[in-house]
Amino acid sequence: MMKKRYLVLSLTAGLPFLVAATPAPATNETTTDGFIEFTTGATDNVTAVDPLFPDLPIQTDKAATSGDYSIIYASDFQFGSHEIASGDATYYAKNPTVTRVDGTTNEVPNFVEVLDRSGSKNGWHLTAKFSQSLASQSGNKIAGATMTFKNIQANSTGGFSEEAITLGQQVTIAADTQESATIAKDAEGKTAGFWIITFGRSVSEAAQSVSLFIPNTDKIQAGSYSTSLTWNFEAAL
Repeated sequence: MMKKRYLVLSLTAGLPFLVAATPAPATNETTTDGFIEFTTGATDNVTAVDPLFPDLPIQTDKAATSGDYSIIYASDFQFGSHEIASGDATYYAKNPTVTRVDGTTNEVPNFVEVLDRSGSKNGWHLTAKFSQSLASQSGNKIAGATMTFKNIQANSTGGFSEEAITLGQQVTIAADTQESATIAKDAEGKTAGFWIITFGRSVSEAAQSVSLFIPNTDKIQAGSYSTSLTWNFEAAL
């Protein structure tokens, strides 16, 4: 009789197979923090520039306003000396001459330079108004005077195009009402930084870009008359 042979395999349950693990390399990394703070207010490091050559700073005694929305420079307007006319008359502001820091001079359009460093992208607007009526030192006043700005141009030193903002086409302010009118605005917050607003793109165009209208000039008493304008640069409403 044939004998059967059996192969018996003995398995021991519950004992895992052990595999030797390679130790993880020691890490030599760590982290540190960095901090920086930005503040607004001082304009000591911001200089008015030649509006036709923005790389050239100019000499000025005018102090820039402080804050997030700063007016760096605004022209005074000189309308000259004229004989008393008959009836209504319009007079044009002369082009100013700026003196650059290097001592050279340049005839330029009348201009305003502003700086938006709010970082808010809330937009901005620039307005102008008469602060008072045209008056002489003896107290004589001119009624009905208006001032008109046209050929308004803008140049950004921050690379923004003029099309990014809205410029007034022909802006008139009245001495009697002393109401503000918008010269330029960024209503949608598309821009920031330094803007140069000129009245006329060239000196020839600028020669008739800021005008003073006076009605009934034959009723004016001879003398020197002056007024002041208030410029306001702030966040868009």
